Amino acid sequence: MSFSKQIDSLDSFMEDLPNNLKIELSLYIHEQTYKHIYFMRDKSMSLIAWICPLLKTYIVQQEAYVYFEGDEVVNCFFMKEG
Repeated sequence: MSFSKQIDSLDSFMEDLPNNLKIELSLYIHEQTYKHIYFMRDKSMSLIAWICPLLKTYIVQQEAYVYFEGDEVVNCFFMKEG
């Protein structure tokens, strides 16, 4: 089974769960993500459970820029390391 099909299957499974169980499972699955993002430290479990599945990895090389002043903002970035 491909990775994208596994994710779709997990999303489908989680959609049928009661809200409290869905939040708890999402926190468990994404624990290594939200524990390393400073912004998430004082946020509610509901917000963390909602936002973590939406996060995608974006690696920026040293000396590269993410955006310049005046650029249109189309993404929100959280620095996990660096």
